Amino acid sequence: MILIFFIHIKMIKILLAIFLISNAFAGSDLYVGYSGKSNNFNTVQQAVDNAAKINPSSESDRVTIHIAPGTYREQVMIQTPYITFVNDEPSKGDALITWYYGIGYKYYSASEKGYYDANLVQAKSSKYRAARWGASSPCYV
Repeated sequence: MILIFFIHIKMIKILLAIFLISNAFAGSDLYVGYSGKSNNFNTVQQAVDNAAKINPSSESDRVTIHIAPGTYREQVMIQTPYITFVNDEPSKGDALITWYYGIGYKYYSASEKGYYDANLVQAKSSKYRAARWGASSPCYV
């Protein structure tokens, strides 16, 4: 009887731990440009990369990335579903994500795959053709 009670308590602890871990990131909020908040990142791409680590797989797991008003000049590559970008403070201005590479042109900052690479900007050793053109996207509430 004591052994069964011990196993039962152990199973409850395991189930509780699984529940807490699986819900730790459910409906997660990440931030860009909000220095006083936890889960704050310096770039939109850093926030997107961290959202990918959370690995949302359904609407209930959706990750919201809150972007402070301002212009973010960076190439953002998103390969994870269930991510939402939002500007919580539209009265303070737009949150604009913008990037431009002209297709057909070569750039020192483009990698062999055609994507931006900050390390290549300094080196200026080789130019590669851009694989993707750029666009601007405002974030709305």
